[in-house]
Amino acid sequence: MIVLDIAISSTELYEERGDGMSTSDEAISHHSLHFERSGYSREPRGNPRYRDPANPARTWSGLGKSPAWVRDYIARGRKLSEFEIKEV
Repeated sequence: MIVLDIAISSTELYEERGDGMSTSDEAISHHSLHFERSGYSREPRGNPRYRDPANPARTWSGLGKSPAWVRDYIARGRKLSEFEIKEV
């Protein structure tokens, strides 16, 4: 994680220039600053092995920490094998 310490006043940050470019945009491009999301990646690891029946878009590869929807089903007495994606 990279912490940036740049002093830009609030009026300067939101000041709009005549060409439509704000000074914050100019500062970012001038200093070649790149921002990325912090925290863990939401990228799936491996092929999905389990699917949420209530929302088929939510899947889990079975690797790493189980997602909240899996933990919720297990807490309600369901079995993990119920959510396995069957090979076609």
